[in-house]
Amino acid sequence: MREQARLAIKGLVGWTEYGGGEGYTWHGSRDEDELTAPIRIDKSGPLARSNNPVRDIWTQPNLDLNLPDGNVRNLCEGCVGFQGTTRGHPWDGDLESLRSTDSVGLDVYVSMLISYGAVRL
Repeated sequence: MREQARLAIKGLVGWTEYGGGEGYTWHGSRDEDELTAPIRIDKSGPLARSNNPVRDIWTQPNLDLNLPDGNVRNLCEGCVGFQGTTRGHPWDGDLESLRSTDSVGLDVYVSMLISYGAVRL
């Protein structure tokens, strides 16, 4: 059984909910009246205004609901031969430090989306 959704994002084609943690994640398309996530973000506006919304999406860090909400994990951080842990490290608050190869916790992801121009509903 899936745990409660934690985040819903509205993009160009509608809503997607995200949930998970404890070693797994899930996401799925939803109609607006089916949403259960307590955090809802509309990023359809900035995507619609973008000259290349696909590039915008692919250059953003990835949401990882297995990380602590305020953490960032670089691509190989915590892997054999690399320093750190698979739990990542606390985010320094600098959006410019985030890379597309990073995984980020929920708080960091929401901050990144807001800086992109998305609206928290």
